[in-house]
Amino acid sequence: MAGFTNWLAAAGIPIDDDYQALLEYWLSKGYMLPTFSHQIAQNNLLRTLKNIGVWDKMDIFYVLANDNRDIARTNWKSPGSFDCTEVN
Repeated sequence: MAGFTNWLAAAGIPIDDDYQALLEYWLSKGYMLPTFSHQIAQNNLLRTLKNIGVWDKMDIFYVLANDNRDIARTNWKSPGSFDCTEVN
């Protein structure tokens, strides 16, 4: 995990604590992590949702537009609970 965290930190990007937890969850499940450019965009998305006051109002949150199906099914508010199930 340290290598991926360092990518964001090396770029001078503050890493949101919840996004850090998502990266660790995905690693623990053996999922391929998002590309560096997707990590930047996803981290920024999460920080923006918090900055505008939307994050705390949601119970579930999925980012379906993604380069990884496993990550797209993850409930970002509570990884491991209420994850999407792909049918056909």
